[in-house]
Amino acid sequence: MRVGGFFATKRNAFFEFRVFNPNARSYLASSPASLHQTFAMARSREYKQRINEVDCGDFVPMIMSSTGGMGEDMQRAVKHLAKTLALKRNETYSKVAGLMRCQFSFALARAALLCLRGSRSLRCGFRLEAALDGPTDLALQEIGGDV
Repeated sequence: MRVGGFFATKRNAFFEFRVFNPNARSYLASSPASLHQTFAMARSREYKQRINEVDCGDFVPMIMSSTGGMGEDMQRAVKHLAKTLALKRNETYSKVAGLMRCQFSFALARAALLCLRGSRSLRCGFRLEAALDGPTDLALQEIGGDV
């Protein structure tokens, strides 16, 4: 995501978001802090040099765990945004920062719920043909029948 004038006037900031599950089997041996750093370094290797040299911008890897923890770069960006919003709206920094962290947590919860239950839109509704391609007991459960 590109945001103009985030850190400096007439300079673009590029944000790349990644959410990971620290309770996954493959990550159990690592601490959440080391996972945040590992993912941030991987994203920085991929994008940072090109964005700095070609686009003359700043790159911020926005790494967040599914349990709500944020990486150092994401914390720095959220603090900067909270400070800017608090000055602009003439509110206290702590209230704005708390509200922003709460909004991130709710957005994360909504995204996880969407992944678990799927979309509620009518266009992406249930299709009997697609359900019958899989196991029949699963298809019957989806259409409300008994197994």
